[in-house]
Amino acid sequence: MNRQPRWGRRVRSVICAVVLLGAAAATELDAQMPATTPGDAWVEEPVVYPQGWMLATTNGFDSLRSEGVAGKLKVSWNDPGLPTNATVRVWHSLGEPGHWQARAWRSSPATRRIATWDVTVPVPHPDLPMVYFLEVNRPGQSTNVSPLRVCHPREAGLEEITRPFWPFLEGFEEGLDNWRWHGVAPAGTVLGLHTNAYNGYASLRVPVPAGRRTVTVATTVVQGWHLELFNARGLGLWVRTLGGEAALRWTFITDYGTTNQMVFPAGTAQTVGNRWEKLETLFDVIPEQHRGQLDLVAVEVESRGAAEVLLDNLHLLGRWRLDLE
Repeated sequence: MNRQPRWGRRVRSVICAVVLLGAAAATELDAQMPATTPGDAWVEEPVVYPQGWMLATTNGFDSLRSEGVAGKLKVSWNDPGLPTNATVRVWHSLGEPGHWQARAWRSSPATRRIATWDVTVPVPHPDLPMVYFLEVNRPGQSTNVSPLRVCHPREAGLEEITRPFWPFLEGFEEGLDNWRWHGVAPAGTVLGLHTNAYNGYASLRVPVPAGRRTVTVATTVVQGWHLELFNARGLGLWVRTLGGEAALRWTFITDYGTTNQMVFPAGTAQTVGNRWEKLETLFDVIPEQHRGQLDLVAVEVESRGAAEVLLDNLHLLGRWRLDLE
């Protein structure tokens, strides 16, 4: 089965610098890049890349584009003469441009075909936009990233889905790129994976160190379009401790990191022990007019002493059956 960045004076200065640099890059983009293609265009607003990357140059990326080909969405780029041992990855994120502080990103290796790099990207709905960019690695040199583009699949020639909707969101077999500490991270602890999984090969290990009563992790894998396009009504998550008891609380956040941010705590704490059990929560606490802006889900873990809590198999609840039992 395919299982399938706090605020202070210095931080505000850094953010202002990033926005100014992004605006300058967008201006350069307008001047240098060619006209857009149907359903596929350059993102002109300031952006935030994953992995802490920043755009260094727009040179060499003018041929980057996506299009619907034979019922699939293909991202392609003409090779500008990279060495044979270079590698290219396509990073893609579903949803309209924006929500830069809390987007879910995935990456796929591109294949070199003589003078072109390309990759097919799965699309669960032809009316769901996708933003994407290239990560280019030349041995011995720093990573280079392209400007971002946005694709509207239907306008790009894709009239049907290329992958059936799948409510399973996270099993941690592909790592934890879309997970992070939320609020104050506990000193001396690492958010990582554990081999004890509900099923599969990995779960997320959330340590609560001695001296801390609570810690909070958050994920971007749940997005507003899950609610709007597919009518998801809540979340399910398998949880256990590695001894003793712990309590979990859910919080839904919309427009994270912006002046429009809103926080919606979801219900009361749910207690778990040292056996795998399924916890569920509903999106009902989010007013309907804000559900499409959901971009971050936080899980607070509380323990009376040092503890380790494992999370696995995060999935959407709705009018479907998902056999993860």
